[in-house]
Amino acid sequence: MELPSTLMVLRLDINLDTPDGIIYTLPDWTFSEGEAKFRFDDAWAVNYGGATFPAGTGLLEGVNIVVTPGTYTVTFNRMTLAYNFDGDAFPSVGMIGDAVSESGFGGDDIDMYTSDGINYNLDGHDFVTGGAKFRQDNAWTLTG
Repeated sequence: MELPSTLMVLRLDINLDTPDGIIYTLPDWTFSEGEAKFRFDDAWAVNYGGATFPAGTGLLEGVNIVVTPGTYTVTFNRMTLAYNFDGDAFPSVGMIGDAVSESGFGGDDIDMYTSDGINYNLDGHDFVTGGAKFRQDNAWTLTG
């Protein structure tokens, strides 16, 4: 089995460290919304994905791992193919109301994105006249 040495995140290859050629680690990496895969030597010949987050078992040529934005220490075990994203996910922040959705305050939030858990953005959305609120984690108790 070839050794995965990089983590592919949103078209960015990030090298993982290994002291023993078995456990690969990427400490305290901040992920924005997107997907990731483990792969060998920045090539696609050997790559591991997975259908679960924050932990699972890598599948050869499996689906991309959908990563929740946050800061994580990532580990991948090349013997067991176990992976783990250990850390703190950023809270989700969205907008709801007549100004952002035809469903108004009874519909779903329009989720914003963040790369740092502090600044949230909503690009390319058409707003109309009406009211809107920001909500954290889709909760009415956390509005602004």
